[in-house]
Amino acid sequence: MKTPLKLTDAQVANVITQVETGDATVASEARRLGVSRSTLRGSVERLKRETTERHEPGVEAAEDGALVLTSEPLSVAGVELTEEGLMRKYGLEPDKHEVVRKRLNFWGSDSDPHFQLRLDALPKTLLTQVVDPASWTAPPAPRPQEQGEYHDAVVIGDHHAPYHEPDFHRLFLEFLADSQPALIEVNGDLLDFSSISRHREREGTAASVNACLQAGFGILRDYRAVCPDTDIRLKRGNHEERLQHLILDNAKGLHNVTPADSDIPALDLRRLLLLDELHVKYIDTEWDQAKTMISSKMTARHGFSTSPSAGKNMLDKLSGSTVQGHDHRAGMTFRTEHTNDPEEPLRVRMALQSACACIIPGGLGYIAGGEPDWQNGYSAFRVWAGGDFHASLGLYLPGRLLATNGKRYAV
Repeated sequence: MKTPLKLTDAQVANVITQVETGDATVASEARRLGVSRSTLRGSVERLKRETTERHEPGVEAAEDGALVLTSEPLSVAGVELTEEGLMRKYGLEPDKHEVVRKRLNFWGSDSDPHFQLRLDALPKTLLTQVVDPASWTAPPAPRPQEQGEYHDAVVIGDHHAPYHEPDFHRLFLEFLADSQPALIEVNGDLLDFSSISRHREREGTAASVNACLQAGFGILRDYRAVCPDTDIRLKRGNHEERLQHLILDNAKGLHNVTPADSDIPALDLRRLLLLDELHVKYIDTEWDQAKTMISSKMTARHGFSTSPSAGKNMLDKLSGSTVQGHDHRAGMTFRTEHTNDPEEPLRVRMALQSACACIIPGGLGYIAGGEPDWQNGYSAFRVWAGGDFHASLGLYLPGRLLATNGKRYAV
């Protein structure tokens, strides 16, 4: 019996080129090489599989931290190589990674098969997870508060957790415990989410999504612990919006995907921060449109202006009085309007910049020079029936909080 001619890879590659350019056909090349058409087709398919399926063994890392692991070629069909075994081969800890895709590459022929196991894996720190409250027990619902002549409210925001100022946070909790305001307004950018930002990450300010969620939950948990009967509201800022932008830009089909046993989307902050368990009201409106009322005459927004004249911009573009965060500065701007209304001939409006609760040195990694003109603080309001209010600013200076209740809290 005549032994079939074994074609070299160079011969087969030349055939592929000739056929793809239209200079020859499989039949004409088979006649030229002295093999059957089926043999030549098999050789062409084998080489194509090898050149497209075979990958260099090792680990490839993407910029976002995702990993692709490829095994050494396996020459025995059905050989078992586990996900755990492949990860350990390359020095990865299986319990710290999640395999999101598994595939087996094949090339060669039935008589000379080759296989490779390929895994796509993500470090679990990159996976968005519901916060772990550990031994924490959800508090009881706030008790209804008595309606008096007035009530007090505080507005604080721009924590950029986990980059919130820790001493300010501790002293602010002392102030809350003493003051027991009727309302705490968390006015956006509670979470930083720098690792899913479009901006370049900087060392020291690239916390994972999970780290941001854990820190943000801790802040809200602390507020609820010292103010068990206070109404707490949370609105999104532009930094929280990064999570939805990531989904819409990269996995639109998963936007608002909801577990079968719930009406809350899987990646909604209401779920991720355990807001219902904390009895925190979530203002589920896009950050640049969300607004809440401190009184009928004072509106709270996360903010839209970061210019040095943010107060003037608010008074120019918005009606009534407004308190914002966003620009991380403290300030008050007033404007008097002369009206034709005999009951209110002079109308005084106010724009208040409510400072920030984040660490200032370094500028969160995105301020040139790292020395921004920001201030740590919060705003406080006493609100009377009819909407009149008095506003004041509490300022944190290194190691001490000059609070709006007339007290000085020190580390």
